[in-house]
Amino acid sequence: RKLIYSISFALVLGLLLPSAAKAADPDLVGWWKLDEGSGATAFDSSRSGTNGTIANATTGGMGPGGSAWVNDPDHGMVLSFNGNDTAGAHVVAGRIPPMTLTNDFTWAFWAKQHPNQATNNDTILGNRYGGTTTPLQFIKFTPTRFEFYNDDGSYLQGINYTAIPNGVWVHHVIVKDGTKLTYYRDGV
Repeated sequence: RKLIYSISFALVLGLLLPSAAKAADPDLVGWWKLDEGSGATAFDSSRSGTNGTIANATTGGMGPGGSAWVNDPDHGMVLSFNGNDTAGAHVVAGRIPPMTLTNDFTWAFWAKQHPNQATNNDTILGNRYGGTTTPLQFIKFTPTRFEFYNDDGSYLQGINYTAIPNGVWVHHVIVKDGTKLTYYRDGV
């Protein structure tokens, strides 16, 4: 069960349970600010301390010389991904709880799609529990859709949303409460 994400995006991420509101909350599973500015570690600001490793940190992003680090005029230092699925930057953020039909969760993050990126089904952010073996469990955000899948009951839910506009920061939140998924964009 690893959190892996990559695409041509700048990203700021938080993964939390419904009751979590700040880093000190013991229910917070992970909070990766992705603002380090250099290096290959995405530090986890939650109590769990599950630091992420940034693959291709010096060559797989949209920053100077291909660095994953970009100084954004709106959010300051952020992590960027060049969208190359074999040599692009991506973060493996360690072990997080499985996504099951019985547990609830909230994912929240900021993303800005590069102006030259085509809208497609590439993963912006996701979690795959257990790799590619059965039972297959994952969540993923793409520029047009959120998906939650758990094949121990052939369970797939998705939420289609308006495509992420190029060059604009968008705040995304998905809340799973029982079998209900609720998606919020920029607080709505």
